[in-house]
Amino acid sequence: MTRRTFVQFLATLSAAQGLGVLQGSASCSARSTKFRYVAAEENAIYVFRSNTRNDWSIVQVASSPSPASILLAPDQRTLYVANAVDNFEHRPSGSVQIFSIDSRSGKLTCLQRQSLALFTTRPSQLAISPNGRNLAVAAACGTVNLLPIHKDGTVGHVTACVKRLSINNIPSRDRPTYRHDLQFLDNDTILAAEPDSHRTIALSVSRDGSLSFNTYQPISLVRNEDDSMTFD
Repeated sequence: MTRRTFVQFLATLSAAQGLGVLQGSASCSARSTKFRYVAAEENAIYVFRSNTRNDWSIVQVASSPSPASILLAPDQRTLYVANAVDNFEHRPSGSVQIFSIDSRSGKLTCLQRQSLALFTTRPSQLAISPNGRNLAVAAACGTVNLLPIHKDGTVGHVTACVKRLSINNIPSRDRPTYRHDLQFLDNDTILAAEPDSHRTIALSVSRDGSLSFNTYQPISLVRNEDDSMTFD
């Protein structure tokens, strides 16, 4: 089954079973069994499993508040979720949720839900550094947060929060669709694109976990089949 066929399959399945709009997906394989993790609008992460005939079935529905984007860790043992909420723990901020992945069943176990910096509401983009030590989170309000990743996959408190370029020209209802315009160029540099201007900023990551502005330059964005944006 190709990636395009799989996305179409999930879209059809979502419509048929009322799973809501597909928000994001990540995949991993464990032995001969394949798993897919799909974020749906009704506060859930759906875990799918396929057999050797590519027949897909739901093995778990994990609770997750407003999952806007999901990202698999490089070692495929942890799943990170951006919770696009405006308030968490009585504070005006969004959150990220961390799940461990059972290598045999593919099922998720919630390890943690960590708050973001004040006024970093409705996070919608995630990126992990190549060395797996930092998680970057971008929000619809225009901020980028940096959180350290521990050896067990959980994250620490936010070590840096910067305001990126203005996204006021993007209607609020459309902002979550720009969830993949954030990525690590290397372990020390984060690229954050500005969807409405097709420009980007580069943020330098210091050893102490702080962020600083590096460069600001034009960039080309490509819209994928699932309506996400990636760098050209």
